[in-house]
Amino acid sequence: MPNNSVLQQDIETMLQQVVKLDVRIIGFQPLNRPDSVWVSRLTFVTSSGDTDTVIVKHIPAPNYPISTQKTIPPTHAEEQFIYQFLSGIRPAFDRFPHLLAYQPGLFMLEDLGTDSVKEQPIEVLMESLATTLAQLHGATANLYPRYQTMRQEAGIEADQRMYSHQEQEHLFKIGTGLFYKYCDILGIDVTRCQEIFEQARYAITNPGLFLALIHDDLAAARQIVMVKNQCYLVDFEMAKYGHILMDICKPLVGKFDRKGNTDYFILSHLDFPITFAGCYREKLESISGLSFDDATWNSSLNNALVYSTLVNCGALCCVSPAYKPLGGFMSLFKQLLQRLLILLVDNDNHRDLSPVLEDLTTRIV
Repeated sequence: MPNNSVLQQDIETMLQQVVKLDVRIIGFQPLNRPDSVWVSRLTFVTSSGDTDTVIVKHIPAPNYPISTQKTIPPTHAEEQFIYQFLSGIRPAFDRFPHLLAYQPGLFMLEDLGTDSVKEQPIEVLMESLATTLAQLHGATANLYPRYQTMRQEAGIEADQRMYSHQEQEHLFKIGTGLFYKYCDILGIDVTRCQEIFEQARYAITNPGLFLALIHDDLAAARQIVMVKNQCYLVDFEMAKYGHILMDICKPLVGKFDRKGNTDYFILSHLDFPITFAGCYREKLESISGLSFDDATWNSSLNNALVYSTLVNCGALCCVSPAYKPLGGFMSLFKQLLQRLLILLVDNDNHRDLSPVLEDLTTRIV
């Protein structure tokens, strides 16, 4: 249990209120590295003799209880709010854990179990995740006004998270600068690329009909739990309203992540084939009725892939010096561009970009 008697008591009281019986906590399993938010699996026994588990998320024990709303880490406050928002739209979307109880700095979730997606064939996982995302996006596509009203009522101010839209735009600018830098060094003309990159930036920051709630962090298996062969989403720390195809890009393009408990960081993604986008498109239309003509779809997917890649290029430049790029900085930069080149095959609306990518990746050593 956390080394904080007030937090311990609040967890026990919250648990008793949830199960409506006296409980005894018999296990406390940390599930993440100590950071701005702690998450653990609690095992408990009720007065009737039943054993069960729940998931608990709380702010760091030394900071609990909070003195003001502003002392809650943004990732914690935003995630708790997202669970409250999603809880209000069940059963339109229900592939996420039930929010059992919450208070400032502490909330409790249903434990969905530990079924690993790594044991699933990639085709099964891809189709199930496409279905789940289509349900999420379809259920929330027209609820942005409600979302904004609830944020105001909850006292949540501007998004201050590391992957807010504002921060992603900042990383995008850094990423384009990195791209231009090495093209300049190698004498590669980027005149046409500037227009392509601006088109991608504008499309993603002005999603229009592509606007819905996105998870925005589906680059690793730990954000997905399999329940009866269906993908359930967890860890909504980065969720926000945004362009729905950014959720498709995370499994395809990936993001930079720490490798286990080492000091190295890697490009983490689910290594889905490009057909994942088409699979999602079919699910989106059949489940929610949201459909787009081929020209709009292909252009939008292209823009999302380009934008996501350049945001990652920017993130590569901003990784903490405490961590080392596994394989080296240039290797990861090249890996990002090579991945984009693969993803744009047979789907490159920006015909002038692929030759530049091929030239650049061939000459980077």
